[in-house]
Order: sequence, then structure tokens, then C-alpha cells
Amino acid sequence: MTFEQITTFEQFSGTDAEILQSRLYHPALSTEHRFFKRLPVPQQYWLEALEKQSNRWQHKVYFKDNLNDRRIALLNGYHQAQRLINCMMNRSPYTKSKALARCNLRECPFCTYLKGQDMLKKYGPAWEPGVWHKLVFSIRGGVPLSTFSINGGPGLPKIWDTMRNCIREFAPACDGIVGWEELFVYSFWPVVRLTPHVHVLVRSISEPDPVLLARIIAEHWRREKLICMPDPQLAPMKSEAHFYECLEYVKPIDLLTPYNTGFRQAKATGQLEEFHQDVREFFGAYADQTSVYQVRWGRRLRAHCSSAVTRCPYFYFGDCHGSSGDSIGLDKESRQTLEHQELMRARQQKAQEQEEADNEDDGKKHD
Repeated sequence: MTFEQITTFEQFSGTDAEILQSRLYHPALSTEHRFFKRLPVPQQYWLEALEKQSNRWQHKVYFKDNLNDRRIALLNGYHQAQRLINCMMNRSPYTKSKALARCNLRECPFCTYLKGQDMLKKYGPAWEPGVWHKLVFSIRGGVPLSTFSINGGPGLPKIWDTMRNCIREFAPACDGIVGWEELFVYSFWPVVRLTPHVHVLVRSISEPDPVLLARIIAEHWRREKLICMPDPQLAPMKSEAHFYECLEYVKPIDLLTPYNTGFRQAKATGQLEEFHQDVREFFGAYADQTSVYQVRWGRRLRAHCSSAVTRCPYFYFGDCHGSSGDSIGLDKESRQTLEHQELMRARQQKAQEQEEADNEDDGKKHD
């Protein structure tokens, strides 16, 4: 968190009228705040559990990084609140060991960090210069949340699925693809504007064809009748260090930045109530937009029943898929060994040092 953000929240936490006007859902609230006991009981429980989790793992940076982001989610109706605060706090019921259960949510800083590290260990050894490219497939200008409630309007699943189908059709022209869905919250106020996108690492011995990709995207966009504008950005990896950085780039959603900006704007116009209503509407829609229903066996009911599960954001094609006969991904048992982890740390450090040296040489040439 920047100094400016810290100062802002100190100011907010000291202004009683603003906190009350925002219906006590401001992320500056904590168990130590004088208004804590005015919160509804569920919110009190969630904040206490969140701080207990944070204190238990205070030696781990990734459990501290987005504490305010998680407060925003818990105080404004995040549908996976219980699962989020239980991450690494209780024993897993699915293993005989003493391992702690992980939530595997895309909003969890710990689980997204672990996923990024696993991506690095799995595909890092496959680095080759001139072979890897990065594709960021986004939406130009984002999509307002209001379009999701209009009949026939594009929801997040439809946009993400269309992007995946484009990448699937493009995959045979490449050697391998690994990618994952992400959501960027552009703003909460004056309208909730979102940017669904996918991060894709493309492995291709020959130069990938951007014209072919553009034609595939145009066909799928026309077929699905999407009115939002696609914005694909395909470029070669700058260096080995850049490749490792892209593999690690699995991040939880940034809620603090759009919340902080929207709060200031709504405060200036005296519309804090409306602002927080928009935030809560986002979390209500987010539950529907990121869930899929699957038929599973219910042990308690002893019958098959339909239940909502979180949509899996990851996808793999070509020789990046584990089922490929020529898979380049290191198997789970090998990549979790201490020797391999130390090897990847050493390779990453060496690549970073080489990139810094190259940048320094380029700077001297320009001077």
C-alpha cells in the first residue's frame, strides 16, 4: 500500500459521519475501530476471522498484501467469504496428513501466489529464446455492469468463453498455450465498469500469425454478437526474466484502487450511499458471473444434487496440456522437489541479474 493510500484511510477512519453514512462498509474498519460493534454480527465475525488469519500468517507477505481488498469483499457481500477466511486455518478434510486446507479462490492472495509459483516451476524449464510470446486478450474500454442485467447482454462467462474459443481455434497454429482468465475492476463509480481479459503464454517455434488471430477473433465476435471491442496484444517475450515474471503473474483482483477512487468522488458529490450500493451490486453480480452449476453426489443427502462451484480460470492447449504426448510441463512430483525449487530460484535470479546488466548497458549506449 502506498503512503497516499495509508494517509487516506487514516483520514476516513477518523471521520465518524462518513463511516456512518457509508453504512459501516468501509475497509478502514477493523476489530480495533470504535464503530466495530455497530456492524452486523456476520460482518463482525468475518473481520475477526480475517484478522486472526492475517495475524497467524504475518510472517508471510502474501497474506498481508491485500488485507483491505479482502475487507471490502467481506463487508460488501462476497459470496465466498467463509471459504476465504478459512484458507490455511483448518485441517483439510480430504487428506490424512496435517495439511491445512486451501480455498483456491482467485481472490485469495495466498492461493494465487501458490498458483503463480506452480506455473513457474511447471513451465520455467521450457524457456527458449525466440519461442515464447505473450498475449493479453482484453476488452477496449471495459464493460459496464448494467449490461449484464439486460436480456441478451454479454455476461462475463460469455465474454471469457468467447475468448477461450478464439484461443482454442488459434492453438493449432502454435505449439502450445497456457492461459488464465482475470478481471480488472476499472471503476465502482459513477458506474461499475469491468474489464474481463485473459493472460496467455504462447509457445510457437515459428512466428505466430497476428492476422490469423485477428480473423479468428472477428469471426467469433460476429457469431456471438458481442458489441464490446476486443483488444488483443501479442508480442514476443522480452527476455528470460520477463518469461518467468509472466508465469508468476497470477494476481487477486485489485478492489482497493477503484474503491478508494470512487469513495473520494462520491464523497465530493454527497453520494456515498449510492456508491456503496453499487459496490454491493457488483459483488451480487460477481457471484452469478463466476459460478457454474455441477451435479455432484451429496454425502449428507445421499443423492445427486446441483451445486454452484467456482469457475476454473485456467486453460491449456497443445504441448502445454498435461495430456499431450510431448507435454513440456514438468510433472507435479518433479516440480515440487526441493532440488527443482532451488534450481528455478537460481535460474530466476541469474536471469534477473542478466536483464539488469543488459538494461544498464543500453542506458550507457544512449548516454
